[in-house]
Amino acid sequence: TAKSTADRGDFDWGLARFLDEARTLAKFSHPNIVQVHQVFESNSTAYIVMAYAQGRTLADVIKAEAPLDEARVRALLFPILDGLSKVHQQGFLHRDIKPGNIIVRDEEGPVLIDFGAARQAIETRSRSITSIVTEGYAPLEQYAPDGNQGPWTDIYALGAVAYKCLTGQTPPSATARVRNDPLVPAGEAAAGQASPAFLQAVDWALAVYEEERPQTIADWRRAFAGTLALRRRRPDDAARDATDETAADRTRLLAQGTSKHGGGDEGARRQGAIRRGGHDKRPAWLGMAGAGAGLAVVLVIAFFFLWDRASPEDREAWRIAAQEDTIRAYDSYMRMEPDGSYVRRAQKRIAAIRAAADKAWEDAVKSDSLEAYKAYYERYGKQDLHLADARAAIERLERAAAQRAAEDRIWQAARNADSLEAYAEYLRAYPQGRYKDQAQARVAALQKVQRLALAQEVLKQAGYYDGPIDGTMSAAMEAALRAFQQANGLEPTGKLEGRTAALIDQAAARIVEQRRQRAAEIRAAYDAAVKQRSRALYQQFLDNYGGESPLAADIRARLASCRIETRQQRKTSSTAVS
Repeated sequence: TAKSTADRGDFDWGLARFLDEARTLAKFSHPNIVQVHQVFESNSTAYIVMAYAQGRTLADVIKAEAPLDEARVRALLFPILDGLSKVHQQGFLHRDIKPGNIIVRDEEGPVLIDFGAARQAIETRSRSITSIVTEGYAPLEQYAPDGNQGPWTDIYALGAVAYKCLTGQTPPSATARVRNDPLVPAGEAAAGQASPAFLQAVDWALAVYEEERPQTIADWRRAFAGTLALRRRRPDDAARDATDETAADRTRLLAQGTSKHGGGDEGARRQGAIRRGGHDKRPAWLGMAGAGAGLAVVLVIAFFFLWDRASPEDREAWRIAAQEDTIRAYDSYMRMEPDGSYVRRAQKRIAAIRAAADKAWEDAVKSDSLEAYKAYYERYGKQDLHLADARAAIERLERAAAQRAAEDRIWQAARNADSLEAYAEYLRAYPQGRYKDQAQARVAALQKVQRLALAQEVLKQAGYYDGPIDGTMSAAMEAALRAFQQANGLEPTGKLEGRTAALIDQAAARIVEQRRQRAAEIRAAYDAAVKQRSRALYQQFLDNYGGESPLAADIRARLASCRIETRQQRKTSSTAVS
């Protein structure tokens, strides 16, 4: 349903489009494309009912049997190509082809399912086709809001499926391949496992940029047959490709004006109609096969006439920008050469870098880990995209990590000491720390034990535990209690209850306070000695508290360090004098 009244128009339009597309898909009948049985509206939305395909997903087959040999991959891939070419001819794309959307049947061959992602590739009400992305199988243009999608989009996904079948590995995300492409070509990863022509065709389909891939399934089939020469893109091709693309763009204009199917005047009329806002009802790529012969002739002519149109200065400026490969460098090129031959390539490269960086930043924010932000910063640091936020996130997480490490050290020291003083030290430093509840629970338990111990100490001082071993202990205890009660103005009952117990608790509390004050005195002496780094204060601390404070070990270590420094200084001075 529409999210708001303002969205109602777009929702109704989208619903109508969905129904139109679904009804068109229902007309397809191909053994390797899932059949759409029914389209209906209900609950203020619409539904597609597709045929159930019995079998295993190709993802399951790959998991159990990969790597697959060439014959097996051909048997899985080519029937899908047959069906998908029919879909493309009607102006539709699947746009979510992956092993999980291919069912492998025992007798009837593979079937491509889940056309819920299909969208007609002509006139869209919004600026771009809705983005659907499966990492490793979605090409670069699916990441950009205005990405140029067409049959080459599905071909990339099928190339990734073939790569997965041959190697057992999913290709890297297209956004990770824009710079320093980590993909090991199929020609290397599956060498000896399939014919060179087959592996070259797979690599062609996996070209990062759409213009470098097969533009139609027919083109790709010829590559598999070894009847179409292929050129593998290299990382240093950026500058040379720009000239190719400029020539290709101009060639398309020439082809539209001179095609034998349209005629010069007709081509001009079509161009005029487009400028006035008209449009061809078919996707541009549907006419590619019919215009192929005429286009090839014009392409050769255009190549020779247009290849050298770029000036030496323009080529050198582009070479520098492409070598740096940053948004800043491409912007600089376009400012220097606003009418340069490589402006369109620069614009597309900037868009690709932004799309890749935005996706990587989105992943880093989702992870919110120091490793993710550092990886983003290392990869896109020179692009100046989200860098301030990345630096702030790294600093924030590094501070948090340092604080956690410091807290962990103090907490571990408290656990090792297992004393009231140690836990109190932790709680003073981290009143809302991660181990606060554990520290408070341990403090309560130790205080209870301490209270009992101190009460016993008070009773011992009163003579409660004095007496011979001849069985008269109880009488001695009662006598001691009576004496304690008389000394404190109580009735001498000889029983440990009521006011007597309260007085014993008070006496124990006084002992606790005395010890607390003693601990504070020791801590102050320790802090003063450490602050001044004074050997005299270190020694004074050991003389006064060395036998009772755990801090004495640290003071002894500091004192020893001071003595070593003094000896070294004397040795240095002696050497200097001599």
